[in-house]
Amino acid sequence: MNLRNNSISTLDVTDFMITRSFCQIDISYNRVESIVNSNNWTVDKKNNYGTGFYNGTYNQLKYLPDWNKIGFPNLISLNAMMYRGYDIRHNPIYCDCNLAQSLVFFSPILALIDRDYFYVKCNGPKALTGQKLRSFLEGNRITQLVCNYTGVALCPSQCACVKELSLPRKAQLNGIPKELSFLHPCVFLQEDNFVMNCTCSLEWMIEWLSLDVSSECQRNFEFKCLTKNNTEPARTYLQNIDCNVHTSDSIYLTLTSMCLALLVLLLFLTATWKRKCEIRLLIRETKLGKLLRSRVTLDQDRVVFISFDGSNHCIHSFIFQKLEPFLVTNGFHVFIPSRDLAVGSVRSEEAAWQISVSRYYITFLSLSYLDEDVFETRSEWRYIWNGYLSDNRKELLVLNYDLLKPSDVPCSKMRAVLRAGNVVDFDAGENTILSKIVKLFHTLSF
Repeated sequence: MNLRNNSISTLDVTDFMITRSFCQIDISYNRVESIVNSNNWTVDKKNNYGTGFYNGTYNQLKYLPDWNKIGFPNLISLNAMMYRGYDIRHNPIYCDCNLAQSLVFFSPILALIDRDYFYVKCNGPKALTGQKLRSFLEGNRITQLVCNYTGVALCPSQCACVKELSLPRKAQLNGIPKELSFLHPCVFLQEDNFVMNCTCSLEWMIEWLSLDVSSECQRNFEFKCLTKNNTEPARTYLQNIDCNVHTSDSIYLTLTSMCLALLVLLLFLTATWKRKCEIRLLIRETKLGKLLRSRVTLDQDRVVFISFDGSNHCIHSFIFQKLEPFLVTNGFHVFIPSRDLAVGSVRSEEAAWQISVSRYYITFLSLSYLDEDVFETRSEWRYIWNGYLSDNRKELLVLNYDLLKPSDVPCSKMRAVLRAGNVVDFDAGENTILSKIVKLFHTLSF
């Protein structure tokens, strides 16, 4: 994108922080004096802004922007810029106290990366003309970036008024970030004592503070720690602070952690036990579950075993008039216990054998199906459940005739099927039921 020689005076951050890669945005030879954030844009840390090159040479930019105001709240947010190139040479950068804060914002990452825009040179004041911006973060040179207010109306006559780098009082309370340890301590003692809340996280400052005894510090300000009643020199306070975890505290924390871990484990095991049947159903469908189960070779591959309460005449009528004819038409053989078990046989034993060799099961769940007084259906359901879980080729369909909820069913295995198995409510209609059978039974290879 070529925007050269267009007399542009203001650049919005969204003009170059576009959310995709680009080749080059050339805005050189304009009159850009500042970078603004008109739309309150904030960098999206999750977004990949890609690569590109921004040519901002030969403009009227005097200061680096305030990064917080243009949408970069911290150093991590600047990652979005690091894969792009920026050329802002040949701008009249003025190196005073206004530049110092922008440089300090960048300072923790200067040891890790090297970018051309850190080598932009000062265009003023006269004493600093030609100096590279990066050089002010080496040693203690950042103190040279001052704003000279001598001669203005607010400065008393015959006085020299300058403003140097200082941290806001709120920032001081948190102490010096370790990322700024490369700066000399005197940098932070230009206007007043540096008063902060001292914690064990600031132990690293003990050695760092030993630098402030050098001749570079020209004032009597010092670092102090807040105490209950007053302040105390930071070096003395930090040397005496107890940062060791006491043995009794360590044992207490260990025991507490163990108890919490045990409690979590017990809660997990309890929840797992309550849902053990659902878990078995879910495991059944995994590859591992299929590998662990045996493959019975005696299946009557086209037999559908239908289990229901024979005293329910509506279910009886639906099976013989609708369901069985449909299954037979589709090539299945139907086994109905009340009709097909041999006369004089022990029903539970014969039903158990037939269930073991049948490949498909259809169970009609009604209020009386799992009733304690109905031994036959309860027994059939137990064998169906075991057969279904033992062989991954078998399929089970539950037709919820009385529209029961899991909480209405006393049997945990049936509750598990209602939550995680193949279930069709009977009021869904005949077409839905038959379609489900075709989908479930015909998806296997025969």
